[in-house]
Amino acid sequence: MFMKNIKKYIYIIFSLIFILFVLDNCTFASTNEKLNYYDFENNWWNYQSEALKETYEIFLNKISLKEDFIAEDAYFVRFRENNDKLIIGSSAVVWCGNVMGDELDKYGFDVVGFGGIPDNKMKEWVNRINKKYSKVIYFSGINTLDICSYNNMDTINNSVFESIVTTMINIVDNILDYDGHLSYVRIKDLQYDESVTPKERVEFCKRFNKMAKELNAAMDLVNVYKIDITYPMDAEHSSGYVHYNNKIVWDDLLKNAN
Repeated sequence: MFMKNIKKYIYIIFSLIFILFVLDNCTFASTNEKLNYYDFENNWWNYQSEALKETYEIFLNKISLKEDFIAEDAYFVRFRENNDKLIIGSSAVVWCGNVMGDELDKYGFDVVGFGGIPDNKMKEWVNRINKKYSKVIYFSGINTLDICSYNNMDTINNSVFESIVTTMINIVDNILDYDGHLSYVRIKDLQYDESVTPKERVEFCKRFNKMAKELNAAMDLVNVYKIDITYPMDAEHSSGYVHYNNKIVWDDLLKNAN
């Protein structure tokens, strides 16, 4: 068991090193290489309200205690002793928890989600979970790219990619079973209509979507399973960007995910 876990860890480390090398030598990374994502993230966090920071600390404590902590479109913590799978991430995961409720147990899933939080801070969650899972679905990356686009980045560089992949390595090392499955949910494009969307928002979306494509392509080189959500983000299925409020979406994802 131990050797299998170590091999999985080493393979993902190798993939990370390889991809960072690729990114360093790609034209899409070179123009932004002097921009440090972690500086942007620190500025973003410093800008957050004290009320949000206090709620976030309660959220972390609830993870440690394995106590339910639920608010619609804000945060969702739910552990059950018999569940052997986990979905973890930002607001989309919060919607998964609220839409599915007790039916999560039918598929054996615990849920940990906090809206608006980027990948790098999720390491703080992982270090408190103290449980092993046969399957982990990682539904994140969105807020990391949101911070990047807000700061006028239009292509991912090493610091951006590192912040996401080192979080995934942290998951593998700490909460994934030795022969477990880690699945990455591909980031979907932000939707806009250039005829009615303000120009500033259009440019934001274009930067975000370009980076999402780059990140998804790079993740194809990492040894994890990939999930594509094929359902549209229309009124029938979602209240907004990946805020899927139709149970059919989550039934499909939780039932069929590798």
